[in-house]
Amino acid sequence: MNLVHSVFIITNILGTFSVFKLISIFFERKYVNKYIEFLSYTMYFIASCFIFIFFLFLFLRFFLM
Repeated sequence: MNLVHSVFIITNILGTFSVFKLISIFFERKYVNKYIEFLSYTMYFIASCFIFIFFLFLFLRFFLM
């Protein structure tokens, strides 16, 4: 893992938190299952990190060679 990946993971944590705060501004959270909500944001974080780290590397390797 290099510096780009580390910076992306840190900023992705902040980005996921920003999405959470933005959604909580526009929608009420009274009837939300907290476990499902936490799980969905965690899956969003993991999926976006996985796509950036692995698929971007494969994409650049395929098209820049």
